[in-house]
Amino acid sequence: MNRRYHARHPKSRGPARMDTVDLNIQPFSLRLLVNEAVSIVSGLLDQKMLSFSLKIDPDVPQLVCGDPDRLRQILLNLLNNAIKFTPRGSIELTVRSESGSEAAPKLLFSVSDTGIGIPEGKQDRLFKRFSQVDSSDRRQYGGTGLGLAISKKLVEIMGGEIGVQSTVGKGSTFWFRLMLQSVKQSGCDGCEAPHADAHRSARVLLVEDSEILQDVARTMLQNSGHQVDVAENGAEGVSAALSGNYDVVLMDVQMPIMDGLSATKHIRSVPGSEQFVPIIALTANTLPHELVAMRDAGMNDYISKPFRRDDLLEVIDKWVFSQTPSVG
Repeated sequence: MNRRYHARHPKSRGPARMDTVDLNIQPFSLRLLVNEAVSIVSGLLDQKMLSFSLKIDPDVPQLVCGDPDRLRQILLNLLNNAIKFTPRGSIELTVRSESGSEAAPKLLFSVSDTGIGIPEGKQDRLFKRFSQVDSSDRRQYGGTGLGLAISKKLVEIMGGEIGVQSTVGKGSTFWFRLMLQSVKQSGCDGCEAPHADAHRSARVLLVEDSEILQDVARTMLQNSGHQVDVAENGAEGVSAALSGNYDVVLMDVQMPIMDGLSATKHIRSVPGSEQFVPIIALTANTLPHELVAMRDAGMNDYISKPFRRDDLLEVIDKWVFSQTPSVG
């Protein structure tokens, strides 16, 4: 179960409704979240023909505890702001591990651009609600709006700090620091996955080509007592499913060599007990005709990407422990 925290920044003023934020604390893949944020703004980058680079320090943990939706909101605010005020050149997003313990590292996120920059004497006004930097250049590009003020509030509520370094005519770097607890094999305080009873451990075949998603799903499942094997494409998935005696198959839909729909059809066409193994689609595409195609291929159910740990465990419990599996 995800834990929800209702926080109010102690320095906030004004009506409570303006300064209260719910934090939904859960384990999530930091790399996956960062890549999702970049994917969302990729169209804007292409429209302005801006070059983009992403650098994530190898010391940054794969899984952390925090509020992924709020963190994504902050990153999107900073990325959109950088794109808006960069008429040409480049933008870079970096995530670095700074001081702190291995279990709870302090992470530095920074978004740098080669945009118009901000006068030093006006930088302190950027993060204030209802305040605009009085600059004809920035008015020309539309102003920063409330995005930076909201980002500041969210960062502070999560116990971090945010700031900017900028030079007029050269660009800006907006940064924020957060201490996010790392999720290890044993889980983490306040964010721990419930461990499955030994008698409710399932043999899971994960068919997924993304190494990040492989790591995320495997960690979530293994921390909950399940055994996990990984196949990197549909062809490998068919071979493993027909010889591995698995309780359930988690099948990515879009993969190289053989996609998930074709792989599922192959598994369903071969006589034997493996023909009836529950196959759960992992997909970001959930339009009605796409769900029909999955069902017609022989998939039993689906999980939307990006998936949560609770969704993953719930669908396995549904198809392995709660009922007799059946195709369709």
